[in-house]
Amino acid sequence: MASTTVSLPTVYTTAVTNITTNSATSGGNVTSDGGSPVTARGVAYNSLLTVTINNLHTYDGTGTGAFTSNFTQNLRPNTTFYVRAYATNSKGTAYGNVVSFKTNLTVTDNQVGSVLGAQGFNFTQTLRVGSQGNEVIELQLYLTRAGYDIGIADGKFGPITEAAVLEFQADKGLLKVDGIVGPEVRAVLNQ
Repeated sequence: MASTTVSLPTVYTTAVTNITTNSATSGGNVTSDGGSPVTARGVAYNSLLTVTINNLHTYDGTGTGAFTSNFTQNLRPNTTFYVRAYATNSKGTAYGNVVSFKTNLTVTDNQVGSVLGAQGFNFTQTLRVGSQGNEVIELQLYLTRAGYDIGIADGKFGPITEAAVLEFQADKGLLKVDGIVGPEVRAVLNQ
């Protein structure tokens, strides 16, 4: 009785396209299943060079052939990310070549809401870690547009937004560098 030797699938990563501040498109091509059906395929991505399915990854079906993957989870503006396609069969997970890309720095009109409006946005609330809502989104988008890394503009004032506020306060030479958007910071933001 002849036995079939199963090996890892063969997969290649496609170039990254449609890059914005917080999304991109890539994919791959599974050219061989290694003698066992491909049960999962997609792309893994990370801001560090180590890229595996233990990091952020997509699931884009099963089987061989080309696939496209759109990813948005945890992408930050002006950040280099590393991507590689993966394919899994009964032998394990194989990876394609690593491709890098950098997300855009500039926030587009449809991402900023009122920040780019003719009137600007009038910040009225004291914001700190734990604050949530539209005013936090406006703050995050303002900081992103000014070149500060806030992570994802999700309306939640967390440690990354706090770090950006601290940097903003220091850069502006404000008296209080405490990571809180109080009266002094609001006055600068509302200029």
